[in-house]
Amino acid sequence: MTISPSAKAAGLQMYNNTAAGELALPRDVDAVSSASAATTCSSTCSSTCSSGSSTSSNNVGGKRSLKLAKLRRKISNVQQLWLYPFTHYKPTNQVMLCYRTLFQDLQEPGSNEDYLAAKFRDELMPLRGWVHHHLPSLLHINKAFIQGPAFGCPGIMTYLDARTRWLDGEVQRAIREGVTQVVVVAAGYDTRAYRLSAPGVSYFEIDLPEASESKRKLVEKTLPADQFPRPTYIAADLSRVSLSDALLGANCRNGPGLFDPAARTLFTVEGLVYYLPPAAVTRLFESIRQVASPGSRVAFDFLHQDVFSGRKWAPGYETLRLTVKNKGEPKRSGLDPAGVRDYLGPMGWRLSYMPKPKEVAAAMYPHRKWSKINPVIPPFYNFAVAEAV
Repeated sequence: MTISPSAKAAGLQMYNNTAAGELALPRDVDAVSSASAATTCSSTCSSTCSSGSSTSSNNVGGKRSLKLAKLRRKISNVQQLWLYPFTHYKPTNQVMLCYRTLFQDLQEPGSNEDYLAAKFRDELMPLRGWVHHHLPSLLHINKAFIQGPAFGCPGIMTYLDARTRWLDGEVQRAIREGVTQVVVVAAGYDTRAYRLSAPGVSYFEIDLPEASESKRKLVEKTLPADQFPRPTYIAADLSRVSLSDALLGANCRNGPGLFDPAARTLFTVEGLVYYLPPAAVTRLFESIRQVASPGSRVAFDFLHQDVFSGRKWAPGYETLRLTVKNKGEPKRSGLDPAGVRDYLGPMGWRLSYMPKPKEVAAAMYPHRKWSKINPVIPPFYNFAVAEAV
């Protein structure tokens, strides 16, 4: 699609009218949609709760789910013939690193501002970095194939770009509003501690011991210490150690800061929730709340439960599901958007922000047209922010 200069300018102006990465949307979910506040069953349930439906309608729903399951299996069998050879060999975190730089390299309007991701990419994957620098035509082909409606997952690369922009904005907003600590859960190749540092703000990156050490060495090799302040690296396996023990303990810390549980903190949980089983998701939010003072926030993204479970068909999800499964990193859970408020409430969180996918697309990419077959971003992912009460 050819985009006129005026459309590009209009889209960038709408983006620039807000702080970098932030969406011009209501911050209180009460103002977004009263339907979102409807009481539903727990978001980690395997099925939606009944709302007085008749037995016949339940039977119809059951038959429909069965048909969808059969269709899902047929498509999976066919897709794996060509998908597996191209998706099993590279870890997801490295793939995400490449995708995070894609829109910048293609000079797409409104691309994210993570200027350090390319440094990590070029160090870890020099051949891929060379392609990004010298063969943009291949990047266009790669993008068209991966998020094309025929074979890929429509909007998935745009979603990763949007997620980077959104979380950048949440970090900047939180700092402006008085947060003095940022905890990056499952940090991976996150660069916000180095790009978005601010006086009086401490960053903490939590990851598995091996990943944490690898990240620290990568940072030392690529980012001069006199230009990029270091976070406190916390090496911890959260399946064995609680988040509070990891943050407050001294045995797994490598860096300058001491975590203060009384200080207002932003916790970022990017691209993690849907890789955890339902019980682990609940434990994660509970453990964060244990060390989150009132007014602290958690920002996360999640996969819709009905799409994850197969009750609802979504173009492209099957490709995405198989892609991560082939890497040994299958999707493990989803949340019901209408039930997130009631799910988080008993754990001491108040849902304060959850824009709909179409709202995110309209705010970040106003020059792009949404369609059911080719949405701007996948409609089965959501961003959300909750505040500790």
